[in-house]
Amino acid sequence: MIALRTRLAAWPWPRITAATVLLAVVVSMGWLTLGPALRVSAVEISGNQWTAESALNRALAPINGAAVLAVDPNAVERDVLAIPGVTDATVSVRLPGTVHVQISEAGPALLWRTSAVTLLLNPDGVVIGELARTAAIPESLAALPLIEDRRVTSRNLIRGDRLDAVELATALRLAAVMPDDLGSAADSMSIAVDERYGFELLSHGSRWTAVFGFAGMNPTDNEVVMAAHLTSQTDAIRTLFASQPEETLLWIDVRDPGRVYFRAGG
Repeated sequence: MIALRTRLAAWPWPRITAATVLLAVVVSMGWLTLGPALRVSAVEISGNQWTAESALNRALAPINGAAVLAVDPNAVERDVLAIPGVTDATVSVRLPGTVHVQISEAGPALLWRTSAVTLLLNPDGVVIGELARTAAIPESLAALPLIEDRRVTSRNLIRGDRLDAVELATALRLAAVMPDDLGSAADSMSIAVDERYGFELLSHGSRWTAVFGFAGMNPTDNEVVMAAHLTSQTDAIRTLFASQPEETLLWIDVRDPGRVYFRAGG
């Protein structure tokens, strides 16, 4: 009995106790980190007026149910910023299980009316909303350029889709053309695009329609090339108006600005 007590007394009990406590802490921390106690149970999003909810849900899906302490806010921010139209994102983690995502986004810059609806496009050409085709344009959007897209395929555009960059740039440049830029006496002009002639300028207060063709049809087309081409086209219309009475013109074809065709009426 004396020998057994001596052997027990010789054990390093303080070290064993410290190791046991350390192991308990490690196990507890592992349970807190990876166990059910600190899991992402709620994802709060604010600032999303235009961004599609489905796009946000896809970007944030990996953190749903994940360990809160394992969530990397920077990585989540990068995923959210990859959504078209999102310009800034701030992610914060709130214990025990909430992740808050604050986003900033680009608002509408262009109205794109199809045979089905009037789409709202942001500056990148992303569809961020829609209005009923017959609905009045809200006052807050009334100053935006409006493109009337008569192509059958345009009715397939939905929220989250993105317009071709060259086509978008052409639409915005045409929208910036004023009657004075053409030497025209028209009160105003509107823009349409159709299957046969591509982009068109329709005058109001005068009778003419000018056709410009399609944007981005050739592999070499880019925004710089199309901008130069559009300048040549508008210069050709101005030259035409300087030589022909505008009030007699009905149809102007400047798809090839070096060879302008026109039709006059009585």
